Amino acid sequence: MLVKETQSQPREPPDGGARAWMVTVGAFAAQVCTFGYINTFGIYQSYYKNNFLSDYSPSSISWIGSLQAFFLFLFGAISGPLADRFGVKMVLIPSGTTLVFSVMMTSLCREYYQFILAQGVLGGIACGMIFTPVVSTVGQYFIKWRAWAMGLVVSGAAIGGIVFPITLSRLLSQTGFGWAVRVVGFIMLALLVYASITTKEFAPRRQKDLFLPKAFTNWAYIFANAGFLIGLMGLYGPIFYISSYSSARGMDGQLALYQVAILNAPSFFGRIIPNFMGDKFGRFNMAVIAYLACAVLCYCWTAAESTAGITVWVIFFGFFSGAIFSLYSPTIAQVCPNPSEIGTYIGQGLAVCSFGGLVGTPVNGALIRTYGYLECSMFCGTTLIVGTLCMLAARLILERRVVAIV
Repeated sequence: MLVKETQSQPREPPDGGARAWMVTVGAFAAQVCTFGYINTFGIYQSYYKNNFLSDYSPSSISWIGSLQAFFLFLFGAISGPLADRFGVKMVLIPSGTTLVFSVMMTSLCREYYQFILAQGVLGGIACGMIFTPVVSTVGQYFIKWRAWAMGLVVSGAAIGGIVFPITLSRLLSQTGFGWAVRVVGFIMLALLVYASITTKEFAPRRQKDLFLPKAFTNWAYIFANAGFLIGLMGLYGPIFYISSYSSARGMDGQLALYQVAILNAPSFFGRIIPNFMGDKFGRFNMAVIAYLACAVLCYCWTAAESTAGITVWVIFFGFFSGAIFSLYSPTIAQVCPNPSEIGTYIGQGLAVCSFGGLVGTPVNGALIRTYGYLECSMFCGTTLIVGTLCMLAARLILERRVVAIV
């Protein structure tokens, strides 16, 4: 009995080492397939509008991508606690299989309802079951460098957002829609097999309390999630509509499609550098800066009209939007009292925030159709200003001093 009690005691995270970095690389590979694939939807949005779904409005088409983002975050409330309780592999393997199946089924779709079910619902649920466990598992291995390590994991989304758009852009005209999407599915299969082999939790598995309602008594936790929820309503607007905006401003069609990849390229650095600086200067401090920068950029969105101007704007927005996504997990982990509860804290929070991803892009699409891109940019910028204020409130709850590492 004494041996069992000793073994159940939480061990000190190694903050590095071969095993920790192997898990980090595996989680990175999984993120390429989840967040990275969802960040590719701008390509699908443009292609569907010009081909299969030409009779549908941009707002209606965006529901496919919005459902993916919604379920990505919503199912964290299930996948995070399950991984804390039963281990990450028990969640990752069946979810990875489902995601590949979803992509292959998408390659066969031609009707709106088929894309909604295969890509939006099934793909989004599979991504949601993968995303939270792999991020929280890496957080168990680090303390001092937790934000940086978790940022490296989430940077997989940027790599996926570069590789998949380029792959699709090249293959759609050469092989057609079906095989272009299937190639993406085969890339995912290889990455998810590797992730399933290498990813393993460090903290002892939690034996009770699948959910932790007590987390919502922590005001810093509440405001951090409120900021991300409201911010998501504006963040996905440029990500989903940048290709169509570029085309509307006269950009070459192929280059307009590549704007999605161009946006995700600086996002890779935005998911690493601010997290690295967050470990040194405060994770909430960096989050406030990232939210404010994205708000200002959204207000300036339609001022970029030339090809060069749009591309420069996309580079800056990609960097700071990537920072917002990557700083979410380490800021939530910072207010979590126990490493074995990180997955549940992140998962529950993402479930609440998922509604921001669900309603944001359809609202943006409706604004574009009814008024134009300027009104959409104002909406996006305002939501991010509110998100900035919420993150600032969370930071001041943790430390009221103006100058402090928080």
